[in-house]
Amino acid sequence: MYDRIILVGVPGSGKTTVANKSLEGTDFKIINFGDHITELLKRDGHIKEVDDIRSNLKQEIWIEYQKKTAEHISKIQGNLLITTHASFMTPIGFFPGLPDWTLQGIKPHVFVIIEARPEEIAQWQAKDTSRKRGMYFERDISLFQEINRIYCVYYSGVTGARVKIIKNEEGRLNEAIQELRNVLLTPKR
Repeated sequence: MYDRIILVGVPGSGKTTVANKSLEGTDFKIINFGDHITELLKRDGHIKEVDDIRSNLKQEIWIEYQKKTAEHISKIQGNLLITTHASFMTPIGFFPGLPDWTLQGIKPHVFVIIEARPEEIAQWQAKDTSRKRGMYFERDISLFQEINRIYCVYYSGVTGARVKIIKNEEGRLNEAIQELRNVLLTPKR
C-alpha cells in the first residue's frame, strides 16, 4: 500500500513552492490534481485555460471530471503528494475541492494545509502576474483559510486521515519545507 498525502492551500499561499522543494530525498511523486483535471477538460473542449474553471465551468461538468481525475490518480503506483484545493471560492459560495467521490478513490493518509498570513497571501497574489486567479481581500483570504480547515476536518472524518497545518510565512519558507518533509518521511500506516 502506498502513502497518499493531500496538500491544500488557498491560491497564492505558496503550496506549490513548498511542495516542489520538499520532495528531495523522498520517494514521493508530486501529482497536481488541477493539472490532471485541466488536461481532461481542455482535451474535451470545456475550458481553454486553468483559470476558466473558477468562472466558466458548470458544476455538473466539474463533478464528472473530478471523478475521472480521482479514478486516474488512484491507479498511479508509488507514494504520492497530491496538490489540490480543499475548497473553491465562487461568486455564489464555497464549493468542496475533495467531495466524497474523490476521496474514496484516492484514499489519503494525511491532509496538509499550507497557510500564511492573509496580508502576505494578498501581496504574493498581486506579484504573480502569470495567473488570472481572482484577487482576494485579506478578510476573504482569512475566511477562505478557515473554510479550508473546516473542509479538511470533514475530509479527515470521512477518511480517517490526519490533518496537519503548516505555516508558510514570509521569511519562514525553509521551515515550512522541512515540516512537509517530516510528514513525507514519517510512515502513515
